[in-house]
Amino acid sequence: MNKLPAALLVFGLSTSGYTLADYSDCNVQIAPASQNYGRIHKDELNFTATDKGQAAALNKRQAQLSVICPQKETFDISFLGNMTSNGDLTFSDTGKVVLTISNIASEEGTLFLKRVSGKDISTESVSSLRIYMGDKVKPVDASGNTVSTQSFTATLNIEPWVAKSTYSDLANDTTLEGNLTVRIEQPE
Repeated sequence: MNKLPAALLVFGLSTSGYTLADYSDCNVQIAPASQNYGRIHKDELNFTATDKGQAAALNKRQAQLSVICPQKETFDISFLGNMTSNGDLTFSDTGKVVLTISNIASEEGTLFLKRVSGKDISTESVSSLRIYMGDKVKPVDASGNTVSTQSFTATLNIEPWVAKSTYSDLANDTTLEGNLTVRIEQPE
């Protein structure tokens, strides 16, 4: 009996409230903490040509990022994980995850972001931003001024890509993973 190549796809998100010294008691959470795509057969995917060969995008998913502090704080948010050559989060050895952050808000209303380090540093405040590993972003107002906030929420838009070559290497089911760590740090 011939088995169709299949992969069990799991994308894991983890968070940490790591800060420098005793900078903050803020709590960082992502919900849901993992995105499980289940078993996907090669024939279910629509592969297209990319700069890295044939790849297929999986269904986009969302997770909610929240930072809750006991009092108003200013902070930067860092995104860390294994990265591809262009800075995207890796998804197994041959895939990537395209991350964007949007719907940014605080207890006071709509917020914006400014990339302060990482890929393509920005001086302008934006309402949506593609995230690369190593990026550090700062919550700001529409004018780009740093804000102090007790609660910060945002939507993480998650779009994993799977390389066609992943399936040619599979004899049995394989779990593909990507892990993201989000942390808050003292502002630059």
